[in-house]
Amino acid sequence: MGKGKEKAQTKQRRSSGSDDGIGFGGKRNDPIWQCIQGCGACCKLDKGPAFAAPEGIFDDRSDVQLYRSMVGPDGWCIRYEKSTRTCSIYSDHPHFCRVEPNVFRKLYGIGKKRFNKETCR
Repeated sequence: MGKGKEKAQTKQRRSSGSDDGIGFGGKRNDPIWQCIQGCGACCKLDKGPAFAAPEGIFDDRSDVQLYRSMVGPDGWCIRYEKSTRTCSIYSDHPHFCRVEPNVFRKLYGIGKKRFNKETCR
């Protein structure tokens, strides 16, 4: 997949029907989001006034407290190592840090199709 700089991987999907590429039976290339090492986009926790506050996202008060405790003075997660672009708690990071379709559906109401479209930009 290149030099690891692409955020998306294209997966070929075939719908039922003819294989001639005409109409709805042809091949489609839909973007499928895939995490890459060294990105860090999910580690920018304070995204500014255009984004919902944690209180508007989480039902569980302890998630709000944990989220707020992880925001550093510059808006980045305190567990994000900027020099290496890695997470110091990645193997055990909180559920809300996970950029996965089911997490985005639950927290933000974003379905899988929109998730792939938005995260593959």
